[in-house]
Amino acid sequence: MSFPYDLKRVAVIVNGVPLTGAADGDFVTRTPNGNVHEKTPGARGEYAVSRTNDEGGTIAFSVWQGARGPAVTLDAIVELQKSAGLSAATFVEIQIKDLQTGEHLVFPQCWIETEPTRAFGATQQAREYVFACDTHVVVPRTP
Repeated sequence: MSFPYDLKRVAVIVNGVPLTGAADGDFVTRTPNGNVHEKTPGARGEYAVSRTNDEGGTIAFSVWQGARGPAVTLDAIVELQKSAGLSAATFVEIQIKDLQTGEHLVFPQCWIETEPTRAFGATQQAREYVFACDTHVVVPRTP
C-alpha cells in the first residue's frame, strides 16, 4: 500500500525558524555517525557485540542560492559560531517534522560542520549546509 508524499508537509525548523527554499533533490538528510552496534570477533570465531552509544550524526540542508530567508538564517548561524565559538549560547536546535507520518526528530545541540560551496552561474545553484549534532530525540508519534 502506498500513500502520497508531499515535501510541503515536512517542516524543518532551526532555532524556531522554519526553513523554506528547498532545492531539488533531498532538502534535508540526517546521517548517523556510525553503527548502532559493533561486533568484535574472538579467537574461536565467537563474536562480542557492543552498543556504540553514539547518538550523534549530521544534518544536511540543501537550499536554493536565491532563497534569502533560509540562507540568511543559516549564514548568520555559521558566522556566529565561527566568530563567537561554540558554547551553550551558540548551539542551535534543529527539528524535522513529517506532518504526514507523524515522525518528529529533535536535535537539541547542533553546530556547523561544513559551510556551503558558493557557485555563481547562469542559473541558481543549491547550497548545502551540514550541521553536526551529538544527540537526538525521537518524539513519540501520536495516534
